[in-house]
Amino acid sequence: MTKFAKFACAATVGMGMSMGAAQAAEKTTNLSVNAIVLDSCTVTAVTALGFGSIDTNTDAGQTIPGLINVVCSSAKTDVSVKLGAGAASSGGSRNMSDSGSATIPYSIFSDSTHTDEVGIDENIWEGDLTAITPQNIPVYGTIAAGNYSAGIYSDTVLVTLTY
Repeated sequence: MTKFAKFACAATVGMGMSMGAAQAAEKTTNLSVNAIVLDSCTVTAVTALGFGSIDTNTDAGQTIPGLINVVCSSAKTDVSVKLGAGAASSGGSRNMSDSGSATIPYSIFSDSTHTDEVGIDENIWEGDLTAITPQNIPVYGTIAAGNYSAGIYSDTVLVTLTY
């Protein structure tokens, strides 16, 4: 082996040893974390007014409870929840209809004693809301006793939240 080859071999071994002892380089940066919380409210019909089967041979009408829920991301004042007419309303009354022309009239109340009827386009609830705290609004549907044609009846009432 020549003097040059011995020197080159020694230099390579020496470099390898010194590189192994060196520490790895380190760089840092910051990761930004952010979010936007929208100032919003939602309204949901949690429990529908589903009357089920109606016995027209009974003298008693039927009453069922339902539930509307409102929640806002921030506190709100002077909030209102209004109930529309329904798709089959007629002459100022709410009606369910079958696929033909038969209807069943029904009423919606805001209280369990069924004394405060909510008229068409009237508020079922008014008040202030606390942020993130759900406001549960009970609704009560009633069908008067009557002789109704057999069929499957339905209606859809628009619930409007104003805040």
